[in-house]
Amino acid sequence: MNEAQTIVEAFRRLEPGQRAALATVVSVEGSSYRRPGARMLITENGETTGVLSAGCFEQDVCERAVKVMSNGEPVLVKYDTTSDDDIVWGLGLGCSGVIHVLIEPATNERVASLMQLLAECSESSKGGAIATVFHVEGEIEATLGTSALLFPDGTIDGQFISASIFDDLSEAVELATGSIKRYEMADGCVDVFVEFVQPRLSRRRIRKHRIGVQMGVRRITTSADLDRGDLWHLRAQPRQSLLERQVEESLEHY
Repeated sequence: MNEAQTIVEAFRRLEPGQRAALATVVSVEGSSYRRPGARMLITENGETTGVLSAGCFEQDVCERAVKVMSNGEPVLVKYDTTSDDDIVWGLGLGCSGVIHVLIEPATNERVASLMQLLAECSESSKGGAIATVFHVEGEIEATLGTSALLFPDGTIDGQFISASIFDDLSEAVELATGSIKRYEMADGCVDVFVEFVQPRLSRRRIRKHRIGVQMGVRRITTSADLDRGDLWHLRAQPRQSLLERQVEESLEHY
């Protein structure tokens, strides 16, 4: 079981009404033990699943997560471990970079959709992608954590603040890599972490994946098909459950 699956299982074990927060590395400048996309789930009981670094700032993240769970407001935290005088974050463990971590309530629809995406990718031969807003400037109808998701079956979900986000999500899947995008609009701009979510890899495909073979995704639209505007709320037809697709895939082998 990989880290994403472990976090999904921890999320599913949350009791009704139990508060939790999700911390995600969304940007890294310089060196870091973890790449963007690393996650940690923190419960109100202090239990954690996943790691963000080599112990450089997890304790501070947990302390900030308590406030996020209390007020329900996401927050972006910058950890600068590049200074020689900085013994608080670095702790002599080799952290030497600027890391931005998004901490948000884990008991909302956005995080639930994210967990569904991680779960489906772990059971699929195709990857997915998620675009997450982590910086907003100006008067824009978007907030920290606003996201758009592309599922392995081509379904799109979430909030699209720019028509080009869908193309960027598709590109992330095709190239099997993530990126940071800035979208300029009339009333401001947003910085977005576009993340590629790994699929389940069979032994035969591990080598191909590592040398960069593009993994396709069924495209159901393009940015040209979307009406221009400040914000899109898109939802495709209901997806099949994982069990239904597993049954279909099994039948295809007979």
